[in-house]
Amino acid sequence: MPIKLERDYIDETLKNLYTLLGIHEKLPLKEIYRWISKGEINKANKIITEHIGIPNPVDVEFVKGKELISSSLTEREKPSFIVAQIEIPPNLPVYGDPTLRNFPIRIKLNNELKHKSKEVIGCVLAHENTHLILDLLRYQGQYREVDIDLATIVLGLGDLIKKGRTYTETNYNFFYTQYRTETFGYLDEESFNYAYRKTKALYNSYNKHKSDILREIEKFKSFLKRTREIYNCFNENLNWITKNVTSLKIQPNDSQKFVAMQNFIFQQINFLDTLTQKNKIVDELSITVANRKIYYPSEEYGFITRINTIINNEFNNIKENYDLLKQWLKIQVKCIKFIPKISTIITLVRN
Repeated sequence: MPIKLERDYIDETLKNLYTLLGIHEKLPLKEIYRWISKGEINKANKIITEHIGIPNPVDVEFVKGKELISSSLTEREKPSFIVAQIEIPPNLPVYGDPTLRNFPIRIKLNNELKHKSKEVIGCVLAHENTHLILDLLRYQGQYREVDIDLATIVLGLGDLIKKGRTYTETNYNFFYTQYRTETFGYLDEESFNYAYRKTKALYNSYNKHKSDILREIEKFKSFLKRTREIYNCFNENLNWITKNVTSLKIQPNDSQKFVAMQNFIFQQINFLDTLTQKNKIVDELSITVANRKIYYPSEEYGFITRINTIINNEFNNIKENYDLLKQWLKIQVKCIKFIPKISTIITLVRN
């Protein structure tokens, strides 16, 4: 029968698994179920192994029950057959060893599973592959089946388990309808749901921070674009004013500001290149953040905080010049011709 775990045990085990594995984003199930329904079991399993980072080739095949000689790896109410068996070589290297690719792994599924739903098969595959990843990482609880079930949730396979944990078989006869429900997995419903909800809440919180920082990156990219537009307008106006300075009536209190503008051009001769470089930095940051699919709670959002600090520093470096350029544009407007005057006003309003 499924096991009810104490909350303290679940909390402590999850804490250890979070540190070891990180919390993975949820694995979408549509493609997995599609391949299982088509009988392409290895294509379905490849999606799972790639999601949780298994580098080994893992072959899956259906076999006769008598070929499965190990103890059952999936708990059932009345187990009449061994559901699955994963064959892991005893000399398997640790995770990260480049020789791992020379150690093919095989998962055997009992032919009886062919009569079960795609959800049950997906559940079993999630369980078996989690055995493998914990073995590769030499996790101390790799042989505790309840830990395996908890680890599937942490690896983002919780929905596969959730949808395939129970299977109800319906039999009809003349007198009544008979329902027989089988439970796959070692955790009872309460224990599983507690671990599932807790892990999901942690990842959702992280994902919100991640989404927030991606929005900040996009805002900064937009700001860099506006700064470039301001600078280009400023530079064009200044070039024209410099060429026509003898025919212009510049107010005495503005003359010193035009000197400051010229000094800015000389001192910031590579200003556009600086903007390009900063745009490259934020593009790389955006890719880094977007591709970070695993959250380690022990970091306490350290990764996001570091990214946020970088953006703030880069932004502050440009913001002072941006404000100064806008002030100077307002001074230039008083001196330039009608058409560039209108263009400058539009630039100021837009930015």
